[in-house]
Amino acid sequence: MKAKKAFTLLELLVAMAIIAILIALAIFGILQVQKNSRDTQRRKALEDVNIGIQSFYSKYGQYPETITFIDNEADLAGAGTGTVELKNSARAGSTTTGNTTKYGYFNDSDGYKLAFCDEDDEVYNAGIHPTGYNACSEF
Repeated sequence: MKAKKAFTLLELLVAMAIIAILIALAIFGILQVQKNSRDTQRRKALEDVNIGIQSFYSKYGQYPETITFIDNEADLAGAGTGTVELKNSARAGSTTTGNTTKYGYFNDSDGYKLAFCDEDDEVYNAGIHPTGYNACSEF
């Protein structure tokens, strides 16, 4: 009689373990890329806010006292000269896959601090203030 060629149970388990490891590595890589993409979007949003702040400074000769991130055009009514309200998808309090983006803005005679806190609680500063924010707990 001729013996049938087939995989043993051990060979199947090893193949399944290798596939599971590859899938886990792929999922981890995809999650890291998504997180980096969200942080890039936040950086871009702060660059846009910086442009808005500089435009405000050009028009009024001072930096805005406060910045409010809003959802829709109807909320733009009532913006005064001391406040800048910006329509932006990356706004304070917005959530991205369960993570809340935390933004900070502060101005004084030395310039302004503008930053966000990323998902790893690292501060990304974008303002022109000489000190900037050092920790997420500052805003």
